[in-house]
Amino acid sequence: MKILKKSLLGFVAVVALGASNIAAYATELTISTWLPPSHPMTAVAMPNLAEMISDATDGTVTAVIKTGVGSPVRMIDFVQDGVIDIAYMFNGYNPGRFTGTKIIELPGYEGGAEAISVAYWRAHEKYLAKLNEHKGVKVIGLMVHGAGQLHVNKSITDLASLSGKKIRVGGGVMGAVAKGLGIIGVKAPGPKVYEILASGVADGVMMPAGERKFLKVNEVTDQMVQTPGGFYRGAFSIIMSQEKYDTLSNAEKAGLDKVFGEQVSAMAGSAWEKGDGQGVALTKETNKPIINLSAEDEVKLDEVFAKVTKDVYAELEAKGVPAAEAHAFIKAQIKAYK
Repeated sequence: MKILKKSLLGFVAVVALGASNIAAYATELTISTWLPPSHPMTAVAMPNLAEMISDATDGTVTAVIKTGVGSPVRMIDFVQDGVIDIAYMFNGYNPGRFTGTKIIELPGYEGGAEAISVAYWRAHEKYLAKLNEHKGVKVIGLMVHGAGQLHVNKSITDLASLSGKKIRVGGGVMGAVAKGLGIIGVKAPGPKVYEILASGVADGVMMPAGERKFLKVNEVTDQMVQTPGGFYRGAFSIIMSQEKYDTLSNAEKAGLDKVFGEQVSAMAGSAWEKGDGQGVALTKETNKPIINLSAEDEVKLDEVFAKVTKDVYAELEAKGVPAAEAHAFIKAQIKAYK
């Protein structure tokens, strides 16, 4: 009996020692988030990503989430330079670098952010990756937020009243749409939106409905003006340091590669999608109007969208991407996704 006890104690000690060794030698990744604590990217998507990483590697790779690392505009630089290991970035903050990803920002996609994010990843693999626009970092997911709508003051009720108004835009397709509507674009990263609206620097903002809650846009605008499918979709990339990825074992890479890509994209898109519902609910609860454009304005808006789409097609074609084919592919993937 004493021998059995000693054996069991020895076995427990060995197991405990093994577990402590795994913990001691686990690789810890840093994930940067630059949106507020309550935002779905910070509260849901990045914690989910950390859990996916740990599960995929049986705990030999873990992740810690950090805030306040630096400007959202410089996320790709911070990852490339090894300041952080993983981050999400808004492609439009890097004008001139991301042309291919504009195809997913075009207005009019019918579907939620999860389905469109998955279609974005599939289009990346089929058409966009060859452009090498993410050079220097590893792309581990791609996502869009919900339909971008207008959040404005009371003086803006139709397209004509937008002309000459100062509206915050973040770059990419939304900037082109704003220009087509005669808007004076005010550039500022997402976390600065409340400040520029509260101070009167801008008369409104183009953003998904969720930001009415998470960036407190509902507090500093009088109403939301919406169009089916949105004025644009915001394209984001979830990126990882290639150098850090290369230091991992083959088994760890194999585990991560099973979840990186489409699974991460779907998870992040889903977080955005649920957040939009909360933003709409808050708008209604606070009795702020949600205005639909008139049929006449929708016709005018379609003309602006057609011009923007034509220009994006031309940019992609110049880089060797069959734009119309890629656009049709994305629509088909959204429709097929369940």
